[in-house]
Amino acid sequence: MEYFFMVANHTMTVVETDGEYTKPFKTTFLMLTPGQTYNVLIKADQCIGKYFMAMAPYMPAKNVPFLKKTSYGILRYASPTVKVDKLARKSRVKTSMTPLEPIIPNVNDTASVQAFSDQVKRLYPNHQWSPVDVPLTIDNWTQLNNVTFRRPMVSLLNAYYNNLQGYYSTDFPDKPEKMYDFVNGAPNNISVDTQPAIGTQVSILEHGWAVQVIFQDTGTVGTEKHPIHLHGFSFYLLGTGLGNYNSSTALLNLYDPPYRNTVGVPVGRWAVIRFRADNQAGSAHNMGAVNGFSSEEWERQNAEFATSTS
Repeated sequence: MEYFFMVANHTMTVVETDGEYTKPFKTTFLMLTPGQTYNVLIKADQCIGKYFMAMAPYMPAKNVPFLKKTSYGILRYASPTVKVDKLARKSRVKTSMTPLEPIIPNVNDTASVQAFSDQVKRLYPNHQWSPVDVPLTIDNWTQLNNVTFRRPMVSLLNAYYNNLQGYYSTDFPDKPEKMYDFVNGAPNNISVDTQPAIGTQVSILEHGWAVQVIFQDTGTVGTEKHPIHLHGFSFYLLGTGLGNYNSSTALLNLYDPPYRNTVGVPVGRWAVIRFRADNQAGSAHNMGAVNGFSSEEWERQNAEFATSTS
């Protein structure tokens, strides 16, 4: 479940996401995907009083049951001219105002969610002198391939190190074996068979390779936003776009893409990330409801890196 966060009558300035500085931008709400973090600055420039902080659900999928409740906290201004004693506290309680309500976006306001996400940019651009290292060329790429991960009885690392046969294969497909209109034409019927294959397949990558992964939301059950987290890595979110991914028309940001460890793949859209395969082990998984959506797992052995479906 994803949530909007707001503070009544206050504007927030976003300065950091997932432990990385961003170009500061002002917003009236945050869009929180599971696993993501934000640091914001709030200027206390309103009248003395109380202001509700609200956390409200975002659910774009149709006909999906969810808990439609808003959680509240209170931001309270204390007058610096009032002495902190029992009499003053009693007086302030009697005269305190009812907390002001924030303006909460609609539960399915995807346009506002996308507009917020598009503002998140890396603080430093991709120059030689900066700490940003966006891979401009890639050594391996893959996209969601409609293969559901079958968990083996033995861990992949154990099977690799001990040369155990039959627990995985190295024929990981780098694109879906069934091509169709993923967003609008995925009813999973006789004419459009969207039933995923099942397998435990890996792709061996060299240590240090630049890897690009394309995530595609589908409409098999219904389009919705999918939070994807990559264990052991942060990655550059190069871009998102409406509909089915098309490499010839997709616009990717190689200048100042945000550096994240979780991405919310937008409703009916795609997302492209890049990272370097330089960690001991890692895995990617969907942190939300799974509706016709599969992801990849990566594991490295010594100087090699293995990729399997999940």
